[in-house]
Amino acid sequence: MELFRKEAVESFSSRSGMKNAVRAVSIKTGVFTALLMLCAASFAFWLFFGTIYETVTVNGAIWPAKNNGDVYTVYGGTLSKAVVSEGDTVKAGDVLAVIPQEDILAAIEAGRQNGISEAELQGLYDEYDRRSMIRSAVDGAVTYIADENAYMAEGARVASVVPYDESGNNRTLTAFIPSDSSGFVTLGMEVQVMPDFAPRDEYGYIRAYISEISSYPVTGQSVRETSGELLAGPLDDTGSYVRIEITLIPDMTAQSGLKWSDPSSGSIDVAMGTVCTADIVVEECRPYEWLL
Repeated sequence: MELFRKEAVESFSSRSGMKNAVRAVSIKTGVFTALLMLCAASFAFWLFFGTIYETVTVNGAIWPAKNNGDVYTVYGGTLSKAVVSEGDTVKAGDVLAVIPQEDILAAIEAGRQNGISEAELQGLYDEYDRRSMIRSAVDGAVTYIADENAYMAEGARVASVVPYDESGNNRTLTAFIPSDSSGFVTLGMEVQVMPDFAPRDEYGYIRAYISEISSYPVTGQSVRETSGELLAGPLDDTGSYVRIEITLIPDMTAQSGLKWSDPSSGSIDVAMGTVCTADIVVEECRPYEWLL
């Protein structure tokens, strides 16, 4: 004799299966709903707190900010005092060295003895300062200074100063932007610079800004003739372009000395002459603003 009727067992099994199916469907639906809500929350966050960049892309190469500030003597003489040492930073107009002009010193002494006027005496002092004080023409770092007590002939190099901008950086990106796009860019605009050998997705970008915009347009052909293929490569010979200088922002804590968006890329060296792509940020907005 069976303890349970066959119909009852089958009915119970059927109800159990339905419960399991309902439970499985409920779990899947819950997971899907949670994922959907997470995606919606992420999208809402990006919509109000994300950033969309409108950019103008240019290509260029890294160069020193300026040529070396080599300083040469106009008047010969013995270098009596080196005011600076190699590695010192100086401002334009700072005295680098002193090469006394003995004839002016003699004229000053004679003038004192002869009782010349204060104005005449001051004129001699000014002349001595102009001819004897060797000054830097640029802001920068001293990379060479002649030895004290060395005789300097006329036209001899007394010092060299590598120019730096106000941030302490001496590297800029020289690029050319089509004339019809130049109206969108202004001094100080943010620029994102990517060396061609370092993909942005992997290394990020170097932070920079526009530091100079030329007032006159040039043709691609003239750029090719004066600056070479490195800068003129992508330019149309008959096209009209405006030269821009982009200063790379320094980071003295990074091995490369440059400020990267990804700090782990700070050890990547960017040599002079490196070809780069640069995105000039002409507008920055929240995604919801862009949709309005």
